[in-house]
Amino acid sequence: MSCKFGCDLDKTNDLLNFARSLDLTVVGVSFHIGSLIQDPKDFEEAIKLSRSVFDAAKSMDMKLTVLDIGGGFPGSKGSADLFDKMAVSINRAIDEYFPPDGHYTIFAEPGRYVVTSAFTLCANIIGKKERKTNEGSEVMYMINEGIYGLFVHKVFHNYKPKPVLKKEYKDLLPCSIWGQTCDPSDLIVEKCMLPDLPMGELITSCPEHNSASVFSTGCS
Repeated sequence: MSCKFGCDLDKTNDLLNFARSLDLTVVGVSFHIGSLIQDPKDFEEAIKLSRSVFDAAKSMDMKLTVLDIGGGFPGSKGSADLFDKMAVSINRAIDEYFPPDGHYTIFAEPGRYVVTSAFTLCANIIGKKERKTNEGSEVMYMINEGIYGLFVHKVFHNYKPKPVLKKEYKDLLPCSIWGQTCDPSDLIVEKCMLPDLPMGELITSCPEHNSASVFSTGCS
C-alpha cells in the first residue's frame, strides 16, 4: 500500500509547509497499513507515527484534530481472535497518543471486516484432463475464473484457496485447479484431493473460510 500511496514520514514537514503556503486547512492524518495484517502491533506503530505528525503540525501553529486509522481488519471466519488483539492494540495506542482530553475525532474504515463473509464466488468447470506426474497422475480442472479476475488476491495477498467438499466422497483423486487463460501461472490450487467431477460442476470459493468448496450443479 505505502509503495503507491501516502507520504514518507520524513516528508511530512515539507508537505505541511506546502499546504500552509497554499492557505489550505489541514485537519488530520489518514493511514492504511494494508490488508491481511497479522501483527496487531503494526497499528500501534502507525498511530505512534501519526502522533509525531500531529506534534510537527502543532509546532507550525497548525491544529490537527482528525485521525483516520484506515482498514484492513480481518472479517473471515476464524479471525475473531486476531481482530480482538488488533482492537486491544489500537485502543492502547489511542489512549497513549490521542487521549480524550485532546478532543480528537478518530475513525476507521472497516470495509473488509464488514463484507468479507458477505459473498460467495462460484465458477464452473469448463475443462478437465488427466496428466502424468512424478507421483503418478492428477486431474487438472479448468474453471471460468482465474488470477486475472476474482482470484487476483492469490497473487498479491498470498491467498490460498483450499477445496472443501460439501459432502463425503469415497474416491478422491490428486487434482489441481486452473484458471481459464493460457498463462501457465494461472494456477489457483496447485495440489488438492477431489472426486471425479463432471464438466459444468460448480466450484465455490467462500471468503469466510478462505477456501473453495465443491457442490453439484443440481444443488446450486
